[in-house]
Amino acid sequence: MNLLINDTPDYIVVGGKKIPVKTDFKLWAAFLIACTEGNAGKIKESIEKIVDQVPDDSHAFSLACMEWMFPDKVKNGEKQNNKNIMNQQPFDFAADGNVIYCELWQYFPNLMERGISFHEGMELIKLLLHNENTLMWHIAFARCGDFSKLDKDKRDYWQKQRAIYRIKNKTVTQEDR
Repeated sequence: MNLLINDTPDYIVVGGKKIPVKTDFKLWAAFLIACTEGNAGKIKESIEKIVDQVPDDSHAFSLACMEWMFPDKVKNGEKQNNKNIMNQQPFDFAADGNVIYCELWQYFPNLMERGISFHEGMELIKLLLHNENTLMWHIAFARCGDFSKLDKDKRDYWQKQRAIYRIKNKTVTQEDR
């Protein structure tokens, strides 16, 4: 999807049926965080904020949500290979939410003031990840960067940064379900 020439889609297709959705970045980020945590109650709550009528087929709906959020990553129900260095995740909405929010406001205040869709937000995050002056770039490089060609001092520095910024996997407890 090219946001310069295409509007953000305001619906998802589930079982051949178009379902209108709210496109607000914050709503979809909350949905992703809930999915990451595996908390069924929070997932249901976030879905109810995105759509007025939740479809009966939750698996098809979840797949449609992933296709809507990441159209270039999910094709025909299968995730495409991610060519990211070391297959590491460069950012996490739960762990990096405050940094993402602050840097979006710092670098794109006019857009944030008017409100952004999920797809716009993801494009802006990509810009932050490619700007060496941002904390998001620093965090992403610490998590995913290739340190093999750096001299020893820099490699040691980035290894320490990797340990600091690693994404801690949340263990889902029985209470969360």
